[in-house]
Amino acid sequence: MPHIPQGTTDTVALELFDPALDAALRPSPDYDVSRWLYVPNTYSEYRYILGTRGQKPLICVGINPSTARPGALDPTLKSVERIARNSGFDSFIMFNVYAQRATSPDDMERTCNPELHRENMRAFAYILSRTPDPVVWAAWGTIIEKRDYLWPCLRDMIALGEAAGARWVTCGKRSAAGHPIIPCTSGQTPCRSPSTWRPTPLRGRPVLPLRPVAVAAGYEEGSAMTEKRAGLSAMTLKYIAMATMLVDHMGYVLFPWILWLRCVGRIAFPIFAFQIAEGCIRTHDRRRYALRLLLFAVLSEIPFDLMYGGTWFYPVHQNVIWTLLLGLLGVHLMETVRKKQKLWVSLPVCAAVAAAGALLGTLGMTDYYGAGVLTVFAFYIFRGRKWWCLLGQVLTLYWINVVLLGGLMYPIRLFGMEFELCQQGLALLALVPIWLYRGRQGCHSKPFQYACYAFYPVHMLLLVLALNFVNR
Repeated sequence: MPHIPQGTTDTVALELFDPALDAALRPSPDYDVSRWLYVPNTYSEYRYILGTRGQKPLICVGINPSTARPGALDPTLKSVERIARNSGFDSFIMFNVYAQRATSPDDMERTCNPELHRENMRAFAYILSRTPDPVVWAAWGTIIEKRDYLWPCLRDMIALGEAAGARWVTCGKRSAAGHPIIPCTSGQTPCRSPSTWRPTPLRGRPVLPLRPVAVAAGYEEGSAMTEKRAGLSAMTLKYIAMATMLVDHMGYVLFPWILWLRCVGRIAFPIFAFQIAEGCIRTHDRRRYALRLLLFAVLSEIPFDLMYGGTWFYPVHQNVIWTLLLGLLGVHLMETVRKKQKLWVSLPVCAAVAAAGALLGTLGMTDYYGAGVLTVFAFYIFRGRKWWCLLGQVLTLYWINVVLLGGLMYPIRLFGMEFELCQQGLALLALVPIWLYRGRQGCHSKPFQYACYAFYPVHMLLLVLALNFVNR
């Protein structure tokens, strides 16, 4: 079946993975569902999964699907099926770094469809979760160089594989640039066993960071792989948020007469709110994510009370992690409803969740109150890089920070004229680094992750100690 994309995938009605999987598990007149797993189960502009059913599948990762379907495999899929069988596996599953069908790599869309990528990752996570000791065969070849967005898409797949304890393997020789390929065509002898992935230096651009694959969830900053991908990483956003928060709190505790310190601090919270919305979508375990926030919200309460209230117990104001936790729980509910319900059902439910989150934030007197919770929701609703998403972020942040929160007016003098700016409105400046974010995770490890969480209560304690020392 010839297939050349007629346009980009955002022009078609995208079927989400969960309902597509439900349909694929039901009997079909087109193929034997007891043998095949085909998601979506009809021929479309994209494909999440194509494979056979079994208890021990070989999971193969290519670049993008072509015309193959159950009972009509292309030469590549025939090679994958044969290699899986001759290597001791009872089935195979074909995944792709990007789910758009294209008979030629040059026909792939120029920019990534984030919704298609997200659903593709859900499909990958689903198979990994149902496969004990998963083996993932890296076979994306040199086509990885065709589009810049394929690198961060691949990184997300590697992160999911790491979380599931997958073992990455290759079969046969690599390309001249070091990329793993599918070596066997239909006329060749199948490979008997994939060779284990070896973290050895590669020629040209590295496929993975030069470290053991078991910890290779993200690309190394400054590597050849990331040079082509401009923009900020998630870790850089964390640095900016923590630095501006520190400046803000120094202005509040030690230098209250220096107003511009508090102005700089307005940048911090929107970045944290954005990362909560982004993290809720990307994380493979929202329960663990929420528990981490809960733990550090409890640990941060006394340092926060000491800094803002000057006492060990200050019940009229709670720390900002409670705000972020409410935002995370709300986004989780919205995402769950959106996946399982039709639009006319999910919209009023999401509106009710937003109202409840804002009410809880206000009644609980969390930092930024209900407006802070709404900020997290705004970044979830207007996620993406389409013009209307960016405009939605600008308008909602203006409404939340200038209209709802308002507050202190900061006087400035420009070209001999005096103006007053709403200090809280300077939070819109946070959109600059947020828009420069391109989906890269950056340097990441569990110890450093917890160090970032611990920074919040620790720096508040240090500021309180510094204030007590100065006031002696």
